[in-house]
Amino acid sequence: MKSSRVNGIDLLRGAAILLMVIYHGLFSLVYIFGVELDWFHSPLFNDLGAPLLGGTFVLISGISSRFSRSSLKRGVQVFFWALVMTAATALVVPDLTIRFGILHLLGCCMILGALLRPWLDKIPRRVGLGISLALFVLTYNIPRGYLGFRSLAYLPLRTENPYLFPFGLITAGFSSSDFYPLMPWFFLFLAGIYLGSWIQEGKGPEWLYPSHLPWLEAVGRHTLWIYVLHQPVMIALFWLWFQLFPLK
Repeated sequence: MKSSRVNGIDLLRGAAILLMVIYHGLFSLVYIFGVELDWFHSPLFNDLGAPLLGGTFVLISGISSRFSRSSLKRGVQVFFWALVMTAATALVVPDLTIRFGILHLLGCCMILGALLRPWLDKIPRRVGLGISLALFVLTYNIPRGYLGFRSLAYLPLRTENPYLFPFGLITAGFSSSDFYPLMPWFFLFLAGIYLGSWIQEGKGPEWLYPSHLPWLEAVGRHTLWIYVLHQPVMIALFWLWFQLFPLK
């Protein structure tokens, strides 16, 4: 292996968490404090930007699981904090309760990835990567109520079961201010696991291994705590700001 630590992964993770902090700050300004930002509601921003940012996190998490001492333990820890986020949002902002957000997803992915690893490693990684990406694309629209693509071929999916939302199967009245179900996102995590095997062997791009921006890499090594703490801190700061300078 070229390096005991792949600094580029920390770099990418650090950049992703900072962008997510900015996104959540804007979300809080719009939906909690009533700031008017018309562009925040644009399809380009919400249908492309937000999923791209979340997908980056999921893919990097899958890659990182190759380097984790215990993905199972880490997954349980992440899922615990996800439940804390659910309880906190349900109590403080019930209309914006997070029922299955990105922390729930990552916790489940880490747990499932650790449990399935003996079988996943038996699949040739090129085959595994191809299958994972194909399933991700095929199931991408499940949260929208169908399998496949409306422009090509699709299968409508309906459910009256209110407990299937972790799998992307939702009822008419379901809502979650942050929603990343296992389908399709678990398959992107699996793709990361297969990509991570190449990186772990030192076969990734050369720029991934040396350190480039130590401060941003340090941020990338503490993303869980940043994710858990940034929203209440930002909301408190915004509240204080609007107490001093109310919206007209």
